[in-house]
Amino acid sequence: MSGGPGLSSVGEIYINGPCVIDEDDEDLAILAANEYSWTKTANGIYIDSPGETGFSLGPTEATMDQQVENLIKEMEKNESAFIEIAKAGQTTPEGHQPDPEAYGKVARAFSQMIMHPLKDRYTSPYDVRTSPGEESDQFYFLPVESTGQMNRKSIQAKLGVDKEWIEREWQVTDDFGKYLGYDTSSVVAELLDEGLKLFVFNGEEDYMTNCEGALSWMSKLKGKEDY
Repeated sequence: MSGGPGLSSVGEIYINGPCVIDEDDEDLAILAANEYSWTKTANGIYIDSPGETGFSLGPTEATMDQQVENLIKEMEKNESAFIEIAKAGQTTPEGHQPDPEAYGKVARAFSQMIMHPLKDRYTSPYDVRTSPGEESDQFYFLPVESTGQMNRKSIQAKLGVDKEWIEREWQVTDDFGKYLGYDTSSVVAELLDEGLKLFVFNGEEDYMTNCEGALSWMSKLKGKEDY
């Protein structure tokens, strides 16, 4: 599942999936091995949720509870190991449901205190070395532009879908922005207690999900043991 609500994960297959498009024309896409593929060391599943995101069908769920419930139902159909991750997100350890009003306030405060100063300096929150929109200048390789590929009739036929694909469904982003301040770090300890292996990664120059913040919450994880 991609980091921002409404942002499709499926399109990222051209970034961390096994293949990249080497040559392309209107009728044929020639694939080449992706030397940076995550599938060299792990299996993965790409999930587009909430509803309306990517190739997923709507309507968009009204709450996070409904989203997770639908996610669990779909995973149960496929007996997916990822179902434990979905179930862990149903409630906080105290048993309280996410409070969208409270988390919305956190998200707005974050935007005012952290994001606005970056915007004033014309600095990218995703790569502080550069300006907004210029992040690709720092890439080791340029991933293929996903929109054209995902909307190819031949690719959609192989995937068994028939829907216009867009990278971000902004209405979903607006609807679920109220949950952006929801602290899910406590869920990680629960997953580790169940024996699941988790991979946490952050860009070294990424301010949005920065390494300092990740190291801070990871160092405080407490479950059956201090992780």
